[in-house]
Amino acid sequence: MGLRPSDLVMLLQKNKEASPEKKKKNRLASWLTINKMIVLLAIAGWFFLKILVPISNESLMKPLFSEAPNGSWNFGVPTPYQEFHTGVDYMRPIGTSVTAAGSGIVVWADWWQGHGQTVWIFHQINGEEFYTVYAHLNEFKVQRGQLVRLGQEIGTVGETGVGSGPHLHFAVTGIGPNNAHQWGDWKNPLEFVKKFQGKTSQFGGQVKIAGYVCLLVAALLILNKFLGKVVAGLMGDYIGKIFRSCFLPGIILAVVIFGLEAASTWSSHSPIKSVCEVSASYPNSIKKWCVEITTTAKKYGIDPDLIAAQMLIESGGDANAVSFQGAVGLMQVMARDGIAEQFVNSEGVPLFANRPTVAQLKDPAFNLDYGVRLLAGLSKSTGSTREAIKAYGPAGVDYDYADAVLRLYEQYRSEKEKKK
Repeated sequence: MGLRPSDLVMLLQKNKEASPEKKKKNRLASWLTINKMIVLLAIAGWFFLKILVPISNESLMKPLFSEAPNGSWNFGVPTPYQEFHTGVDYMRPIGTSVTAAGSGIVVWADWWQGHGQTVWIFHQINGEEFYTVYAHLNEFKVQRGQLVRLGQEIGTVGETGVGSGPHLHFAVTGIGPNNAHQWGDWKNPLEFVKKFQGKTSQFGGQVKIAGYVCLLVAALLILNKFLGKVVAGLMGDYIGKIFRSCFLPGIILAVVIFGLEAASTWSSHSPIKSVCEVSASYPNSIKKWCVEITTTAKKYGIDPDLIAAQMLIESGGDANAVSFQGAVGLMQVMARDGIAEQFVNSEGVPLFANRPTVAQLKDPAFNLDYGVRLLAGLSKSTGSTREAIKAYGPAGVDYDYADAVLRLYEQYRSEKEKKK
């Protein structure tokens, strides 16, 4: 039995009656979707402007919330302890919070020369690389290798090291703690802070634009709900529908483009880069020197993992280690005085007369720099890493020492490769 004309009429009538309800549901779903989009864009804009922009701000500020330093010694003047005062002093009670003058990576958080407990932070701002130094601290709030943000607490004021009364010694230099014994390239910290105050990175600018775009799009979407009706009223419902259907995809495309641009800028202009390239499998006694090993090894063109392996065999990471023959410190360098002073040639001339003193070699940064430079020189003169390590090591053991170092090096390097 076929479909009668009256049945067809009834079916069409039923669909016609249901159509307004379906349209209403579609309009409700569309309304909810657009409103969700408005809320999400507003949240994204707030996140970009309030969270990401401050993080990406490449600026400097004073390490204490003070208008000016109030210590006894200004930058560049002679003091009872130095011919040239390398920074400025802030006299504050013990325990006063000290904050990072800028975003960067902590490359030193330990006792340093006569400055007591000291933090060094490495910065890259607007293409310049430099270090800020915070000395005579009472306690540390950060550790080596840690990324810190502008204004983050890094320690507290103390009176450790050589000085008079509790204070913070704040300095800026272009050289790191490994070479700071040279006492050069120190900059007036107040002038340097002023130079970079309020600067914003390229990434920060991109993020700020993305934040404003998100808020603008949210506002335009709100307007679009009314503009569509206005356009429909002026140019007809058909044109109004086209306007509404093209507006939202265009806005989404714009947001995607800005998002990709910001992501690309972040990956290529990130102000902070890790300076620790030693295998994580090394013992903690070696890993605690990771930043120093990496920066020094790369300075002389040597794989940081090789230096880590040699340090593990030489001293186990003990900066105060002294061998029975007189080798001193992390890289076990023979000193010109102390136990090693007894070693002379056939003419009675000390074998290590041109070497540093025991006191110098007990400075971890100095010892590491000297030892790595010595190994790099041997590698260049012999043309072989194995021969260089043999020449560096103790006499009378042939290649046993060199091969032991190289075995450790290959072991830890292969473990690092497996974890990638």
